[in-house]
Amino acid sequence: PDLAIPGFRRTGVGVERIEWTYVADPRERAQALRSGEVHCVHGIAYEDVEELSEDSRFVVYDKGQASNMYLSLNWERVDLGFDDQDTRRALSLAIDREELVRKALLGHGAATWGPLPPGSEHYDASVDEGGRHDPALARRRLARLGWIEDGDGIRSRNGIRLSFECAVQRDPVFEAVAALVSQQ
Repeated sequence: PDLAIPGFRRTGVGVERIEWTYVADPRERAQALRSGEVHCVHGIAYEDVEELSEDSRFVVYDKGQASNMYLSLNWERVDLGFDDQDTRRALSLAIDREELVRKALLGHGAATWGPLPPGSEHYDASVDEGGRHDPALARRRLARLGWIEDGDGIRSRNGIRLSFECAVQRDPVFEAVAALVSQQ
């Protein structure tokens, strides 16, 4: 077929076949590229981007993807206040998204506050412009809602601890983000 990829010139060289190989681990993908086992990869570990960029054997295209991560709370957990917009806003204020981008994505991304990532068709930049990290305001709002810190760093209200588990996709980046959010 006559396929065109924006930004890439046709060379006139025919391709006999393309073989897709599944390599689950991003670090293993980079190693497969280094060893010559594969000739093209997508989604390597951020730690490998700079090294491969400096290797003259490779051309690294570091392009953003129209994707984001979000914390989805179960609104049926009224005991934790997840049905209450003020509680959800306080929790949102407590999350340092810039730190998540800096530490988990090693700067390869942008902090977002809305449900749609930059680059998607219906993305609205004004949503992200209104977002912010303000842990002091988050603490004040939670206290106003009755969530009091018990001395162990976990807030509680009416004997219920503001503590919950999250399901996380088995992926090094998602796991790193989840670990950082749990520390915040």
